Amino acid sequence: MLILIYGEDTYRSREWLRELISKFKAKFDAQGYNLSSFGDAVLPGELRAAIAAPPFLANRRMVVVSGLLLRSGTNELLEKVLAAVPDTSIVILWEEGDEALFAKVPLFAKLARKKEVKTYAFHALRGAALEAWAREESKKRSVVFERGALSALVRRVGSDLWQLSHELDKFAALREPVSAAHIAEHVHGTTPENIFGFIDAVVAHDSRRAIAALHNEREHGAAIPYLITMLVRQFRMLRMAHDYVRAHEGTTPRELAALFGWHPFVAKKVYAEVRAFERHELDHYSDAIFECDRGIKTGRYDAPTAFDLLIAKMLAVAA
Repeated sequence: MLILIYGEDTYRSREWLRELISKFKAKFDAQGYNLSSFGDAVLPGELRAAIAAPPFLANRRMVVVSGLLLRSGTNELLEKVLAAVPDTSIVILWEEGDEALFAKVPLFAKLARKKEVKTYAFHALRGAALEAWAREESKKRSVVFERGALSALVRRVGSDLWQLSHELDKFAALREPVSAAHIAEHVHGTTPENIFGFIDAVVAHDSRRAIAALHNEREHGAAIPYLITMLVRQFRMLRMAHDYVRAHEGTTPRELAALFGWHPFVAKKVYAEVRAFERHELDHYSDAIFECDRGIKTGRYDAPTAFDLLIAKMLAVAA
């Protein structure tokens, strides 16, 4: 079985991924012996071995791969691997991006058209749908908003469900109705500039500035899962840009923005940063972020400890 999960809304897509994993464990493998997870740096041979391996003391095994379809240069081999999934394996491909981005990935289109591939799309929520989601999540947390306050929160945060969820958790702890004044005083956003600042500091081997850049965001209420998601996204963009720039001499930030659908500011910053990295360095950083995320999800570490270890590991790679 092959499952494709994709979309800009990584909060809901990750929630759905966790639910599928939970159902798999409940039905087939409570101990998780037959669950394998990979990032986009996985080698085709390694992935083929994981998919083809027979289940251990169970009827099924599950293989989860994040971000692989967007990685350049592997699609031909990947297509062969995915065409040979045995009945005993459940393979989940988790991807982040909008329709315009995936339109540039031929293998994605092939998989999405296949009837035997189960496809789940999670597009960014906006307008009434976004406010309805926030209202439902508020009810789950028993958060009460004064008139107009929920709309104010949604306008301030936008479609970022990671931060929106975190803000609702904060207000649940207040145990009092949330006013528009609460929103104005306590809701702070995490901007791309902060993530760029952290990466700039890592490149410069400035550990003090790197640690301050992210810890300041935590002090202002940014959730650790959200920060991890931002780092995952940023290093994925760096890898995509690195591969394209190396293959196309004379590439400009404007070309990157048009090709990948990025905001011009983001494309300019990525273009400036990507020249400071070798491909293997980007892979090391991405692996560290992936291990941090997996450590939190599996309960190996609590989120603050895992995040501190991640920062230390990233700075060690840069040293």
